Amino acid sequence: MKRILVLVVGLTVSGLAWSESWVGLNYAQLEQDNRFYRAQSERLETDEVFLRLGADMNDYFASELRVGTTPEATEEFGYSFEHDYILTALVRARYEMGAFSPYLALGPSRVEDTVTSPTGGTGSSSADGVALGVGLDIELGDHFGINAEFMRYYDIGNVTLRGPSAGVSWRF
Repeated sequence: MKRILVLVVGLTVSGLAWSESWVGLNYAQLEQDNRFYRAQSERLETDEVFLRLGADMNDYFASELRVGTTPEATEEFGYSFEHDYILTALVRARYEMGAFSPYLALGPSRVEDTVTSPTGGTGSSSADGVALGVGLDIELGDHFGINAEFMRYYDIGNVTLRGPSAGVSWRF
C-alpha cells in the first residue's frame, strides 16, 4: 500500500512540472456503517471538505492527491464523531468530450477518525483501503471548472465509507 501511495505521489508531483495541473476544493457528504454507537442508527453521515491536487499524465490518465477532514463533528446521543483526515492518492482514467470529462478513479486511501463519548473519553481508529469512484469534470472556461463524483474510500469487513461530492477546480 505504501509503495502505491509513493508512486502516485511521485506521479502527481512530477506531473505538476510538465503537464496541465489543477487544484480543487470539494464538499462531500459521506456515509458509513455505524460501528461506534451500538443500538442506534445503522448509518452515520459526516460532512467532509477535500483539497485536491492533480496533474494530467497524458490525454487519458491523471494522478490526484486529496486530503479531507470533517469540519464539524457529527453528534449523536451525546457521542461525537469526526474524521481527523482522509488521505487518498488516485489514478484517474478519463475521456474528454469537449468541456465534459467523465472519469474512473482508483487508488489507496488512509482514514483516521476519532469518537468522543458523553463522559469525555476518546478513541481513535485508522483504516487503509482502496478508494474507487466515478465522476465528471466540467470545464467552464480556460481555468475554472466544476466537479461531481461518487467515491468509496474504503470497504473493510462490514464498514464502508462512501458518498457523493461536488466541488470547484482551477487549472494551471
